[in-house]
Amino acid sequence: MDALSLTQRPYCIEPISKIPPTKVFFVVFNPAPHAHFEELGQALSQTHDVSFIAAGEALQRFAFEKIRLAASRLKVEDFNPRKLNLDDHTVQAELAIQVAKICSVATTVILEVEHHFFLTLQDAIVQSKKERNQNTPCVLTYYDNPQGWVPGGYSQIASAIMKRSQAVLFANFDLASENLYEAKKVVLDLKIPRIGIGYYPLQRAQSLSHNRLKKKELREKFFGLIELNQEEKTKVLVYLGENNPEYFEKSLPKFLDLIEKASIGGHMKNILIIFQPHPYSKGRDLELLKRKGFDTNGSWGGVSREGNWIEELETLKHPQLKTSLCMMSYINSDEILPLADVVCGRQSSLIYQIALANIPYMQVGHAIYRDVLIKNGLCKSVTTPSDFIETLNQLLYHPTTKKPEIAEQKVLKGLGLSNRWRRNLRDGLRDIEEVSWLNIII
Repeated sequence: MDALSLTQRPYCIEPISKIPPTKVFFVVFNPAPHAHFEELGQALSQTHDVSFIAAGEALQRFAFEKIRLAASRLKVEDFNPRKLNLDDHTVQAELAIQVAKICSVATTVILEVEHHFFLTLQDAIVQSKKERNQNTPCVLTYYDNPQGWVPGGYSQIASAIMKRSQAVLFANFDLASENLYEAKKVVLDLKIPRIGIGYYPLQRAQSLSHNRLKKKELREKFFGLIELNQEEKTKVLVYLGENNPEYFEKSLPKFLDLIEKASIGGHMKNILIIFQPHPYSKGRDLELLKRKGFDTNGSWGGVSREGNWIEELETLKHPQLKTSLCMMSYINSDEILPLADVVCGRQSSLIYQIALANIPYMQVGHAIYRDVLIKNGLCKSVTTPSDFIETLNQLLYHPTTKKPEIAEQKVLKGLGLSNRWRRNLRDGLRDIEEVSWLNIII
């Protein structure tokens, strides 16, 4: 079925005004879709009873926004209060039954597509509907990535989850009518409604850009904390981690190899390297660094979102990186990125916020990934020591003179934004809900 084809249905027995008020539940675990869900929930709160069922990093971020959520009458429920390991299949099954029971009162449930747990949850919701002999809730999925193909396992998991849903909402409006891939060069055959929304959490990029204006003040505080006196000379490189097999087996080892070879020629002198792991990598980055010759050397205080100092930085030393200071950060990325002189990574969801905040960025890894930035010539992808050294020096000491507004326009176009995203969301849900209500009546 083509994108938005539900709006072309031939008839409707009951007008939308006669359909009971609908209850929408967003279920989220990862920080990237959380950034989308909060604003989507705000938009729907005028016409729907909206609740968030969250856990992990997503729940933590909701906690920081509780005042704003309360003002919009949005409710948040913790579906994993015991902090159980969601990668454990037994835990998944147990929590899925609990969440399905909570969702049984909903008209519509919207799920993220980034974790295997949501496959288990879909099965639990289907079983719950059979036991209650009801057609509700209608289960939708939300595809927040702007790319139709994402390596590292993302597309495989997302495809499996989307196939089991009743419709898919796309953050990138254009993806609703473009090919998606469940494996490299393998097109996903998705025989359900596809609805383009056209949304991206631009407010996070704006917040990052605002904090960049306080970069000097933040750096003075940060460098004072770690007792580094060469603040004016030292450059900060932030490396963004991921949480997938390809990253641990190829991307991160490649980055470590590049910085080690660059340091031999003195090209990493006076550079502070901050490793910013994915919230759910569970220390695997640090384990890999230790296997590659890094030693931990105690911890430093980090700054929490409330501005209190806490132990969230770990120093690292490597025999080949004598001129560089390395750290593993467990501080929220929103607080680390404003300090950066350059950011490196391969397929982090943060790269678009970084580009919109005009922070120098280069893609580093074992192979080129053609994301929005690469396709539009907005950053370089490096895989060799010589390219890494050349690009690093250019970004640190000879930044581009391109007009940032041109880059911004290209990023926004690549993200598939729409000025009508609120209307697209409401109309899309209305059409899905009308069809669900027809099934109940019939």
